[in-house]
Amino acid sequence: MIRAAMPHFVLEISDNVLEQLDTQAFFDQVHSIAMRFGVFDLQNLKSRIIRHTEYRVGARGSNSAFIYLAVALLAGRSLDLRQALGKELTSLLSDTFARSKTELQCSITCEVREINSATHFKG
Repeated sequence: MIRAAMPHFVLEISDNVLEQLDTQAFFDQVHSIAMRFGVFDLQNLKSRIIRHTEYRVGARGSNSAFIYLAVALLAGRSLDLRQALGKELTSLLSDTFARSKTELQCSITCEVREINSATHFKG
């Protein structure tokens, strides 16, 4: 079993989401989900949140929000693993941002993508 020096978890959210997110507790949940797959080393998980103040979803003035989690893995993980990871993380996002999902026109998305090791560089 290949153990990855990844993944990266980058959560992007619009600044109008209704939840007051406890970022460290959220990271704990994300890391816990990742570790259940048995292919990552905890010390290599990298998570961050970017809150956007300048954005537009749909028409100007709409009551819209977005939540987007990008997961970047070095290539080589099975499609089944990537799909299962994406589904579990999407469920976490839906639970975490349930109020925004209900009260706003809120898009919740998770994308699990592969990084080609031939074009991935570390200093």
